[in-house]
This record gives sequence, C-alpha cells and structure tokens, in this order.
Amino acid sequence: MRQRKLVSLATSIAVALGLCAMATPAQASETGSSPLTLSRDADVVARFGFGSDIHIGRSSGVYGTALEKFNHALQTYASLNVDAVGFSGDLTNNGKSSEYAELMNAISTNLPSSDKVILSMGNHETYDPGMAQASARFKSATGQDMNKLTSVNGIDVITLGPQNSDSDYRADYDFLHTALDSISSRQGYDPAQPIIVLTHHAVQNTAYVSNEWHGNYGEGSGQDLVALMQQYPQIIQVSGHSHATLEDARSIDQTLGYTSIQDGTIGAYFENESGKVDPSSGDGATRPADSELSSQGIIVDIHRDGTTEVHRLNFATGTWIYPQEPWIFSAAEARNDKYGKNRSSSPAVFAHDATVGFDTSATSTTKAVVTFPSAQAADDTNNNMVHSYAITLTPASGGEAVKKSVFSDYYLRGQGHVRHHSHQERPVVRHHQGTAVRHHLYREGRSAHILPGAERPARRFDWQRRIDGHDDRGAGSGSQTDSRRQLRARECRRPLSACLRQTRHRFRNR
Repeated sequence: MRQRKLVSLATSIAVALGLCAMATPAQASETGSSPLTLSRDADVVARFGFGSDIHIGRSSGVYGTALEKFNHALQTYASLNVDAVGFSGDLTNNGKSSEYAELMNAISTNLPSSDKVILSMGNHETYDPGMAQASARFKSATGQDMNKLTSVNGIDVITLGPQNSDSDYRADYDFLHTALDSISSRQGYDPAQPIIVLTHHAVQNTAYVSNEWHGNYGEGSGQDLVALMQQYPQIIQVSGHSHATLEDARSIDQTLGYTSIQDGTIGAYFENESGKVDPSSGDGATRPADSELSSQGIIVDIHRDGTTEVHRLNFATGTWIYPQEPWIFSAAEARNDKYGKNRSSSPAVFAHDATVGFDTSATSTTKAVVTFPSAQAADDTNNNMVHSYAITLTPASGGEAVKKSVFSDYYLRGQGHVRHHSHQERPVVRHHQGTAVRHHLYREGRSAHILPGAERPARRFDWQRRIDGHDDRGAGSGSQTDSRRQLRARECRRPLSACLRQTRHRFRNR
C-alpha cells in the first residue's frame, strides 16, 4: 500500500497533505477482536482502571459523545474486575453542574457499588465556576475533596488538583508533604509498596508530550513537588491533559527516579506533539488525522511484593495495546530508570524495490502529491513502532529544501466505531470547508483510507490549541525529536534505496 502526500511547492514552505493507508499488519500494535479479558494472579492485591480527559458535554461526531465513550469505558473496567477506578481530571468539558450530573450518573449506572471511584480535578473543571469556586463545585458534585489521601486494599492513592491557576500545583505542596509523611510514618510501612498520585497535568519532560503539555510543580522553588516525590521512588504519578496516543512507548517515563504515566483520553480526541502537519490542509497540527476516534486507558495491577504491571487498552476496538509488552517494574527499578529516555530500537526499512514519486494528476503550482509505500518496522515490538515520516523535497535547480513531517497511522490500526463492534467496514462521509472527505474505517489491523479534499492555497503553520472557545491545555514548548524515517524525494520515482535516510528511534530528554 502506498502513502500519498500532498506537498506544497510554494515559497512559503507550507504544505497540504493527503493521507492514504499506511500500516502493514506486521506493524499493528493492537491485536484480537474478542471481548477484553485479563487474568488476575493470586498475588495481585489491587487492580485499578485509570483514565483521563473524559470531557462530558462534548461530542466526537460520528464516533459518539463523550458520555457514550465513558459509558463503554466503565463497562469495560467493570468486566475486567477492577477494585477501583481513577480518573485524572477534565472529567467534564466545562465544569457545569449538568455535566457533573451526567458523569456521576454514568458511574453509578455502570460500576458495581463495591468498586471505589477516585476522581481528580482538571483545568476544564474551572471553566464554568471559575478558578476560585472550582474545587467547591467539584466537591459538591462528586462528594470528594480535590486533594485527598485514600487507599484501595492497602494501596495508597493521593489526588492533587490545580490551584491559583488551572495548571498550578505549587499550593498542593503542604498537602502532599503531609500525606507522604503520614504514609511513611505508619507502623509496618513498606517502601516497596506503590503510592499512586493522580494529577491532571504531568511534570514537564517526563511521559510522552509532557515537554509541551505540563503543569507547574514548583521545580527549584520552596514548593518543589518534584523534589518531594523523588524521595519516594515507589510513587506512580498518573496524569492526563495531553490526550496523547498510548501506543507510544514513551507514555511511561522514570527519568526522575519515580514513575510517570500519561493515560491518554477516554472521551475527547488524540493530540500529540507539535511539529507535524495536518494531512488534509497542510497546516501545522498537533492533532493527527481522524483524531476524534480516540478512547484509551490503562489497567494497573499491584502485586503483593510491590511489583506493578500496567496494561494499555483501546476501548473503541476492545483490544489491548501491545499486549505482549505490559510495563512491569518495582520501586527499585523506577529509581534506576528502567523506562527512561534511552531505549534500544532498530530502524524501519522500505522494500528493496520500493519507489518514490508524485501523483501528477493532483499536482499544481501550489502543491504536489508525494507517493511512497509504508515503511516496514523492524519487528512488532513497541520501541520499533514507526511513529512518523519526515519528507524532504529538494528543488532540482537548487534552492531551499521543503521539509515536512506527518504522523504514521499507528493510532488508527484496528480502530473501529466506538459505538459499534462488528467487523464490517463502516464508511463515513465528512465535510471539510465544503469539500467531501470519505473515511473508510476498518477493523482487524487495516488502515483508514482518507481521500484528499479539493485544492486550497497552501498556508503557513498556525496550529490551534483552542477548542470550544477555551485554551484546552497549559502552555509549553519543545522541539520534535521523535522517531522518524527520513525520505528524500529528489526525483520522480527514484528507487527508495537511493532516497531513504534512516534514523534510529531515539528517546531523549526534550
């Protein structure tokens, strides 16, 4: 199958892209289509279902409302016999009382009364009530304090919420310090036993995309929550906010000496790092194509000896994400950076007879359609996932090269309609700026096929971070250093063996 890219020829170095099916079955990260099952070892003392960014009150269009996605996630957690569920903020889209009512009704309807529910507050909970009243409305609506210490079968769970501004956790320092002192001063305290910390925002430069989307944890100040947590390597901080795809292996990070996990989004849309372009418009974009089909979360098993086992799951398809590679670690391994920035991987390759060229029928003075086949991952392990492609167009007569990068479709493979779970193809027609775009969504590891819209003038990058009238997430910036396969398209249909420059999948502190 060939990838089809529309690349602008304009001097503004903007780009328009049309994306075709990219994945091959050997690279699929999700397998199986039967209902999710997960055995439970006898020494598992607590099983948690964690998720984030539910956004009750918004809709993903043809992929269902946030409430529908959340109902399905809760039913899935219940079927996996969790002892508790925890949700890391942005429970609602605007923090309205009516949205909270829908949230709590869904929880009471879909979960057994014996299951414990642990909620933390995000920035979206501040929108309607305002920052000053957000925690009071949160408590009134959920019956829970924003900051609290609770336990599930002997496993401690702490929740923290933003104060003063919607991404600022510095005012939580004293509460966290007291909670950790309370835990560590108990008779029989075991430093090998995990302590779960649920927050909406991640600490900067930890799990995937936290270089751009993160909270203020007072690093280097008198209210340094990071330094405090580093004293407890058994801490597992589970956060959301990023909406990032859980397929990325960097969704877990231990470079600070404790564990940081980003748990994706249940009810909103995928959004990853900046530095990519949208495949239909060519504008700079953090949201990959067809991002509304997202709905993901994690299962966390805590063993008697403190060993933690994390399984990623896709609610939309009822499949596990890299089921052969659960994240397994102890507090000692977290201290020693088991899942850090540097992890080994092998480069992807193209077939020896693969070619690169242009679709001349769709090429004009403002854009060109670059075609090339999907790269083949070295194997089906997570570290070797093909994350994105970098495309370089060099003018034959000399001049400045045009360089653009686009996500591969790793997050699409196996994805189906969130409200339907048959194996049939479900075509959906959408409209973008008056131009029909047909999406064929497939199950069983096949890819989405997206036909390009009508020609539009190329535009410079201007990626949007405001959704529904609000700046959805905290400010941040960072450079893109993700795995990418460099493709140099100097001549039409030149053999890829002469055009491909491979780079290793690098994990580094960005």
